[in-house]
Amino acid sequence: MDNSNISLLIESYVDKALFYCLKRCNNRMDAEDLSQTIILELIIAINKKLEIDNFDYYFFGICRNQYAKYVASKMKERDREIITDNVEVEDKKTTTLNDLVASEQIAMINRELKLLSRDYIEIVYRYYIDDMKLKTIAEELNLPLSTVKTRLYSIMRKLKESVKMEKIYGKKTYIPQNCNFVMSGTVGGWDDPWQYLRTLINKNLLFHSYNNPCTLEDYCLELGVSMPYIEDLVEMLTNITLLTKKNDKYITDFAFMDKEIQMKLYNIIFSYQEQFGKAVYDIAYNSLNEIRKIGFEGSDLSNEKLLWLIILYIEGNFKDKNISDKDYHTSRPNNGYWDFVGYESYNIKEEHNYDYYFIGLDGNSSLHCQQFCYNLKHSEIDKRKINPNELFNTIEYVYNLPRKYSEAKQNPKNGQQINELIENNLVYIDDDYIKFNFPFFTKREYEVFCEILDKKDYSIVNKLKEEIIQKITKEVNNYLPPYLKSQNKFVLGIWSSELRCICVNYGLDHNILTLAKDEKRFVYNLYMINRN
Repeated sequence: MDNSNISLLIESYVDKALFYCLKRCNNRMDAEDLSQTIILELIIAINKKLEIDNFDYYFFGICRNQYAKYVASKMKERDREIITDNVEVEDKKTTTLNDLVASEQIAMINRELKLLSRDYIEIVYRYYIDDMKLKTIAEELNLPLSTVKTRLYSIMRKLKESVKMEKIYGKKTYIPQNCNFVMSGTVGGWDDPWQYLRTLINKNLLFHSYNNPCTLEDYCLELGVSMPYIEDLVEMLTNITLLTKKNDKYITDFAFMDKEIQMKLYNIIFSYQEQFGKAVYDIAYNSLNEIRKIGFEGSDLSNEKLLWLIILYIEGNFKDKNISDKDYHTSRPNNGYWDFVGYESYNIKEEHNYDYYFIGLDGNSSLHCQQFCYNLKHSEIDKRKINPNELFNTIEYVYNLPRKYSEAKQNPKNGQQINELIENNLVYIDDDYIKFNFPFFTKREYEVFCEILDKKDYSIVNKLKEEIIQKITKEVNNYLPPYLKSQNKFVLGIWSSELRCICVNYGLDHNILTLAKDEKRFVYNLYMINRN
């Protein structure tokens, strides 16, 4: 990063630092001094060229550390002052606090302060940091004086107990657990639940309370986060129904698959790779000639490329197409019907020597066209594949142009759009004709495609699939806690979709499918339908 960019970066955090300090310090002078210290620490970190993945997180970490030092210094200053307030709290309580602050046990007190709710922490800071009288605190907080005294006394007692108990932060304070998620369903309104699973702290909070009812204090200790932050976070996750409250405790409201259950299920699925793969490809080969005769755009692709769509369609053909999101998913806020499955992260290839990768199905649509993308996470494809929504409008635009290239490109805009698709391997020019490099159906052509495949003999495929599902069902039923039994159907559906992976693996192992390694973009995970 050059000096100009560094300067701009630092400047962007100056106001944030001052605002952070003004909200916490009892006068502006202290706030300005503290904010300057924070910015100085930030500059030192940049000059050391530390690798910082999340700059905001690192910045607020500096803020918290420097503010903790500021609080400790204020407490020590208070210890050297003569207390003149006539407070109806036992003297030995304040003496205990002062003695503890002056000792090495300050770290334990800081930890215990993090566990206090807003109602209590406001009293602590006003009394011990802002030097306010109890009567003034009561007036500011609109509380009876007796309540303020009682809460202060309660805090003192908790601080003494915490030193004796020596509570320890949980493992996730130091070693956060990373998790992966799969979601399916219909989101109600505009509140996308994915946004609540993007941060490590949210993931770990949900992972910690899976089948493990937790209090707010449990979360504080396990994650090492102060109570006010935990309160906001838990309220937000509860409102979106990722957490459920039961008797003053919170529990995660979707399934988390730990490493052990994942290993059992992958062992079942991959043990069927040869049998199931052969049965699927037998149907696919038996359908190829009929499918080519439909004459859709891309029907003249090679077998290796056209089979990508056919085998993935066959794999999913057992599902009941009449089942709606309401039948399959949990009812959620704003008329949404959706569910998640969380996965404890681990390296499947190293543990099992299975070549595993997730294959999802995403879509996009306009008034005239539908786009479907199999989201393959294969290492040889992932960075080259066409992603959902990518170039969707350009593809639709070119589809409606004259097929003769020399004629279409006479309009400069047309030529630009065509060339962009050529660059991304989505179309190619053959004898002056624009040809699509993936299946593009009319509505009727896709209906015929489905009719051809739907009438095939699926007896072997379905028999094997039923065996797999029965074994998976047994393991999932034994694993899921009773309070999540209503989500069994969804979890089983997600795990049955893992059969896509063994179908693709079979094709690659037997040189039936191609990864098109010599092509810049992999587009055979894509198909489109013209609705007109």
